[in-house]
Parts: sequence; C-alpha cells; structure tokens
Amino acid sequence: MDSFLEKITTISNVIGDKLEEINDGFAKDAIRQKHKIRIRFYQLVIDYINSPGSETPNAFFEWYLEQLDKRIEKKPDWARAYYTITKQKNEPSFRKFLEKCRDDLVNKPMFVDVIKDWLPTDEHQIISSTSSSDITDVLNIAIDMANDKQDTSDQIMGAIFSNLPLIVIAGFFHWFIFSFVYKSFVTPGFEDRKIWAEMTTVEQNYVIYAWFMEPTNVLIFIGCFVALGMALSWSIKNWNKHFIRLREHYIDYIPPYSLSKINSQYNILMIINNFMKSGKSFGDALDQVLVGASPYIKTQVMKIISNSGAKANDAISIFYLGEYGSSIQERGNHVPLQQAMDGLLPQIKKLKKERFEKTIKITMAISLKPMVYLSFGFSLVPLIAGIFASLPKV
Repeated sequence: MDSFLEKITTISNVIGDKLEEINDGFAKDAIRQKHKIRIRFYQLVIDYINSPGSETPNAFFEWYLEQLDKRIEKKPDWARAYYTITKQKNEPSFRKFLEKCRDDLVNKPMFVDVIKDWLPTDEHQIISSTSSSDITDVLNIAIDMANDKQDTSDQIMGAIFSNLPLIVIAGFFHWFIFSFVYKSFVTPGFEDRKIWAEMTTVEQNYVIYAWFMEPTNVLIFIGCFVALGMALSWSIKNWNKHFIRLREHYIDYIPPYSLSKINSQYNILMIINNFMKSGKSFGDALDQVLVGASPYIKTQVMKIISNSGAKANDAISIFYLGEYGSSIQERGNHVPLQQAMDGLLPQIKKLKKERFEKTIKITMAISLKPMVYLSFGFSLVPLIAGIFASLPKV
C-alpha cells in the first residue's frame, strides 16, 4: 500500500512539475511578445541604476517587488479586499517575471543570464554585448529595438482594424441575404430533387451558402485559413537554398514575403550597428546576427560573411539589402562603417515605415477588398438576373 501511495505521489509531483514548466513557458512567451512590457522593464532598470547610490541591476527585482507591495497599501478597501479574497496581487504577470528572475539569481548571479529566457534573442544579445558594468547604453538600444517592433505591430493592427468595418458589413450582408432573401427565391427541398447541373444559379448559390453556414464547415474553413497562414510563416523563415534566386528576385516582392523583407533589411543593419556600437568588430557583429536568426536570414548573412576578403562597406552591399546596402557602401568609402550606418539608419527607418504602410495598403487593396466586393457580386448578380427573368415579357 505504501509503495502504491509513493508511486501516486511521484506521478503527482511529476505532473505538477510539468504543469509548472508549461505555465512558465506561457509566461515567458507573454513577456517576449508584449513589447510595451519589455520597454517598461528596460526603462525601470535604467531609472533604478541611475538613482542616487550605487545600485546594481541584480538588486532591481527585489526592490521593485517591494514597490508593488507598497502600492497595494494605497489601494481602496474594495480593491484590497479583492486581492485578499482571490489571493492575488497587483500586476501578476509582471510580478511573476520579477519573482522568477530574483529566485534565479541564486544559480545565475549575472543579470543578463536571469533575464535571457524572458527576452527576444536580439534584445538579449544587445544587452549582453557590453563588457561595461554600466548597462544603461545597451538597455537604451534594446528600448529602441522594442519600440521598432511595437511600431510594426501597430501598423499591422491598424491596417486590420481600419478594414474591420468592411468585414463586419460583409458578414452581416451575407447572413441577411442567405437568411431572408435567397430563401424566398428557392423551393424548399429542391436540393434533394435536382442534381447540380439542373439547378439555377440562385439555387447553386443557396447550396454554397448553406455549406458555409454549417458549423463543421466553418471550422474546416478556419482551419484551412490557419494552416495557410502557418505554411506561409514557415516558408518565409525556412526557404530552400536551392530556390534562393526565385525567392530573392520574385517571391520577396509579393506580400507577405515583401513585408518580412522590409522588416528584415532594417533589422539586420540595426543589429550589426548596435553590436558595433557596443564594441564588437564587424565580423563579431555578423556572428551575433546569426544567433537566433531564421534559416533564410542566415543564408543572407552568410553572403556578407563570404565577402570577408572585401572591405566591410563593400561586403555589406548584397542583393538582399538592396539600396540600403548600396547607400552604406557608398558612404562607407568616406567614413568608418559604423559611423556610416549610424548616420543612415534613421533615414532607413523612416523609409522602412513608409514602405511598410504602403505595402499593407496595397495588400489590402488587392486582396481583402476585391474579395469582399466579388462576394457581393456573387450574391447579388444571380438575384438580379432571377428578378429580371421572372418579369412578364411584353
């Protein structure tokens, strides 16, 4: 009996540990994906380091947890009662991040090591790149990187929300047409008496509508849409080397590949520049770009590395980087590479934002809107034709 209970306890502990790991994984993903939380964290650490006294980054976690506890005391009675009843505390996700980092200091005494699993690879690389005890400069660079990601995210969400009214109108339109209009133009049970070729266009459309309205088929449609998105996302990162020319000269100019290229061009240059700012050589900066990069980006960076015999400003001028690489190459003939990049990156960032916005607008104009308008035609044209056909001939 004791042996059985020990096995149950062991299994229970293993399951508990696994659930804890999964929960930690979700918490880390949340911090990695929420740019504003990381920006806030970086800025808080900078403010703490710059505060009076010789404060170290390691002490930040415990200090800020104490500040969060003090804020609970300033909450109204009803809010404190809620925390007491639910056994929760303010800012639970950010608090968990701080607590985990504080606890990990026991085994990982370095600040950059305890935050590693919670940050995107490129931001952590920048923060860990400095050999100075003062990390405020690299934290400011990480803030710029996170802000760039937030800007990109805002642009995408802005494009989606700007077209949301059209999507809602289209959804209501098709529901109304199917539920009230089409049903008055068809005879109940016609689909059992006629084969597809014998049906009128209105009846065929009604059958198609009915298929899409089935909950199971809705799930199938959504599943196919998600699968297509996942396939595109995978191919953007993992394009086969054997078809690299096809990708570079043709596919990279079609959304969503073009959107990825616009971002990646800037990110590659920004990461190289930031690592060189932190004291790395051009070669070391390229090696750092390779860490955590997708296979397709690694292929492009390896093209720069393969030009190691040339001057740095010439090596960086590869086809993938386009006019950005050419501009840096030309300016690098007159000033050091890092200075050339530092001077051009603000202009490149502005161009990147303009091109990204333009590409999103064009993508919506040639994909979503035509699909919606064509769906209106799909519904209305057969109805109008049926109405005219039913009019008495004079």
